[in-house]
Amino acid sequence: SSRNFAVKQTSEIIQQFINECGRVWGARSDVILKASAIAEEVNEYLKGMVSPPDYFTLKISFNELAIIMEFIWQVRLGDRVRQASNDVIDEIPLRIIRHYSNRLVMGDDKNGLTKMTIEIDDH
Repeated sequence: SSRNFAVKQTSEIIQQFINECGRVWGARSDVILKASAIAEEVNEYLKGMVSPPDYFTLKISFNELAIIMEFIWQVRLGDRVRQASNDVIDEIPLRIIRHYSNRLVMGDDKNGLTKMTIEIDDH
């Protein structure tokens, strides 16, 4: 499942999407709670950028062993410079890995899109 969210949207709208996906897949409730917490962390991180993106895409899937969440957003030049100089980009991934996730991969592509992929084990 995939959906675009405005960064300014409330976390309840994002959580409702994650809950709906979890019900369809039959994922455990503690895993869905982790996924919702991660989405809220990422949304707050995006809101706090010097030039926050207008929206992000959340792609979420379940493979019977893990929930895979992909967050994709457009990086603006001011944030790219800020992140490179102050290591701001490391804050959110480290917090997520410590508290919620088993695997996290993050990077920019040549078109200026940042993609963060997070796996949460469901076992």
